[in-house]
Amino acid sequence: MRVQAPNAAAYVQRVPLTVAWSTPAWVSRHDLSPGGLLQDGDVEVQSRRWPDGMPVTPAQEDARPVGRLRQAVRAGEFVTAAQLLPSDALVRGDHVTAVLTEGAMEVRMPAQLLASARVGERARVQVQGRPIALEGRLADAQTVKVDSE
Repeated sequence: MRVQAPNAAAYVQRVPLTVAWSTPAWVSRHDLSPGGLLQDGDVEVQSRRWPDGMPVTPAQEDARPVGRLRQAVRAGEFVTAAQLLPSDALVRGDHVTAVLTEGAMEVRMPAQLLASARVGERARVQVQGRPIALEGRLADAQTVKVDSE
């Protein structure tokens, strides 16, 4: 800021300035678990001061966030697009059926996903009671077709 006093030389006075954005934001109404699919009533629009360094993305009432949570969100915290996976994505720990097909024989085993994946993508699973992970393609939201050797 430039200061000019009567009958005195002008000088520059530096004033620290902090800008804070307050705008509508999507906020969780209650604690949300990782991997959970957002449901009606999980989030609401509230006018909030955005944390420093967080990109400001004002909430649109008609554009509720959708998808599965990458991580847990506590009640009252922001819910942003960066925290969400597509609704059809599976996350680590989801239960699936590992299917191994060899000729006319098919073996189905309960398993858990070892990393997030979407239908059609490569996926690694841990079969219950087996020490070695298996790899295959996620055929649908419940089935991993295991690669045969």
